[in-house]
Amino acid sequence: MMKRLNKIVFIDDDIPTNEYHKFIVKKANVARDSLFFTTAEDALVYLSDIKTKYDFPDLIFIDINMPGMSGHEFIDAVRSLPNYNESRTELAYLATTMTNQDVSAYAANDMKYYYFKTITAVNLCKIVTEIFNIETVNKPIAVTDQRARRI
Repeated sequence: MMKRLNKIVFIDDDIPTNEYHKFIVKKANVARDSLFFTTAEDALVYLSDIKTKYDFPDLIFIDINMPGMSGHEFIDAVRSLPNYNESRTELAYLATTMTNQDVSAYAANDMKYYYFKTITAVNLCKIVTEIFNIETVNKPIAVTDQRARRI
């Protein structure tokens, strides 16, 4: 029996990316529940309404370059919430590019986890195993897009 996270949250202003990640979370089967937001502000309102640290998501992925509130500002705001517990909730950046300067900025913001988007089902299983040290699945399910097989 594999262990699953209670809840994963993805925050990305790109709707197709969110739709893809919905599919990936379901395919990887690593969480009982998943939520998707297109603005950091909406995600912050949701997280602010959580009453106990036990109801907080296990893992939150945030796109760094968001309109309005940036990923960096979001992380700072989440860390200041009264029911946020850094030993229960892991935060991870998602980015389309990553320079050495970006990695230095992530480290300066005390971020341990940052990944290229979009995440595949196999990568999501590896990420959950890496962060939470739990066995997700014996054989991660590869996702193939039939449209890519055109000849």
